[in-house]
Amino acid sequence: MAGTGIDFTDMHFGELDNGMVVEKHIGRVKLGEEEIELPAAVTYEIRDGKIAEVRVHSFDQHALDRFIWSVKTLKPVSERLSA
Repeated sequence: MAGTGIDFTDMHFGELDNGMVVEKHIGRVKLGEEEIELPAAVTYEIRDGKIAEVRVHSFDQHALDRFIWSVKTLKPVSERLSA
């Protein structure tokens, strides 16, 4: 999300029973004149003291997609599938 201009606020962290770390936050952006809130939770699986897996759980994936597509250009599908 670096370089997108999302302002992350209301961040909270905690540890789940299984050792995973959870972060919840609200991202705030402007898309033209529209102000958009992007609440999300992120879970981090920790193995051997390092982050092994990250999952982002977006509350409003459609709003996030609209914003990201307005500020970032996707590579052609052929280039994205060849990686």
